[in-house]
Amino acid sequence: MIGRKIAGKERQHDDVVANEPKLTDVARWPVTISYFDKGKRTENNEQTPAYAIGFELYENGISRALVLDYNDFVVAGKLTSLDIKPSKRCP
Repeated sequence: MIGRKIAGKERQHDDVVANEPKLTDVARWPVTISYFDKGKRTENNEQTPAYAIGFELYENGISRALVLDYNDFVVAGKLTSLDIKPSKRCP
C-alpha cells in the first residue's frame, strides 16, 4: 500500500536525512508491504499478515524509517549514513 504524499518538512525523523538539505523539499510516500501465509485463513476469509515491511520512499528512490513487523516483535531501521553522488546525464 502506498499512502498519502508526505510534504518535505512533515513527519521528521532523527536520522541523517533530517539534516540533508538536498532532500528537504523532495516528496516521499509511506509504503507498507504485507506478506500473507496462503494456508492461514479464518472462517470469514480474513487474514493477518505473516509480516509487514514499512518505510518512507522518496521520489528519487531513497528510503528511510524502515520497520519490519513480525507480529511477535518489531525491528526498526534508522538511516545512519547517506552519500548523495552527483547525477550524470543519460546518454
